[in-house]
Amino acid sequence: MISFDRLELMNWDIQSHQVLPLAHGVTLLTGENGSGKTSVLDAIKVVLGAGSLGDQRSIRSYLAKQSQPVAMIRMLVDNRPVDGTRRRPFDPLGAHSRDLVTLAVVFRADGENDYNKEYFILDGDVVPIERLRSGRARIHVPEGTRQEYRERLKRVGIGDQYRKLLCRPQGQIASFCKKGGTELFDDLYDIIGGRSVLERWQESLRELGRQQREQAGAQQELEAARRQLDELGRRVQRFREYEGLAERLGAARAAGPYVELRSARRAVSDAEARVVSAASDLDAAVAARDAARQQRRQAAQAAEQL
Repeated sequence: MISFDRLELMNWDIQSHQVLPLAHGVTLLTGENGSGKTSVLDAIKVVLGAGSLGDQRSIRSYLAKQSQPVAMIRMLVDNRPVDGTRRRPFDPLGAHSRDLVTLAVVFRADGENDYNKEYFILDGDVVPIERLRSGRARIHVPEGTRQEYRERLKRVGIGDQYRKLLCRPQGQIASFCKKGGTELFDDLYDIIGGRSVLERWQESLRELGRQQREQAGAQQELEAARRQLDELGRRVQRFREYEGLAERLGAARAAGPYVELRSARRAVSDAEARVVSAASDLDAAVAARDAARQQRRQAAQAAEQL
């Protein structure tokens, strides 16, 4: 938690120089209208990195009241170790080992109504402007631009949400107590940035749902394509089987005449064998008949001689 020690203003609004102690948990500024309460709050906003003040107030209008070539807002911030630890609030930035850290914005006139700004984060109680006897001012080497300054403050807990809450228009913070739960919840979400996070989360959920639907549709299309592929595979298999059968049929048809010729040759060969066998049987029968005739003749001749 960052706590302020004191605020120093030089050539800011109606004060040529003013030092306000803010230690011991000061949370309230009181004073008559026009006494400078708002200008003090706006100075705190500027030294914490705010770029605009709202409600038609501007940094240039505060600087124009004194219209000096150099102006400054300086805030001393408590950097003592956190209770029970050796850790200091500004440890994330390094090289800040003292009990106080100086946050400062120095304005230098550039033309009639314009100012250049220089932002500082310095270790200890340091005044970026050193007044010289000549009455002129010497400016230390600037710490960086406002964006760099804001980035460094963010590392110690003074981020955009902190400034957004601090820079709410006057009266709106007090009005939080009068709002209902939903309205207050919406306002706080808007301040701390949770609304954008919630909106991004909701958008992410919608995108996730859309992607899930697309994935489900793609899965269905993939399943349908798989079924079609399986059917095509079966058709290809049947076609290959058909081609095999057609090839075997063609081979059988081509081989048919040769088969018939071989069968005919076997039939002729078998017939020739049967003819040869029949001729042999016929010759044997003729020989037997002739032998029988010879025997009968011989028997007849023998009988005549008797």
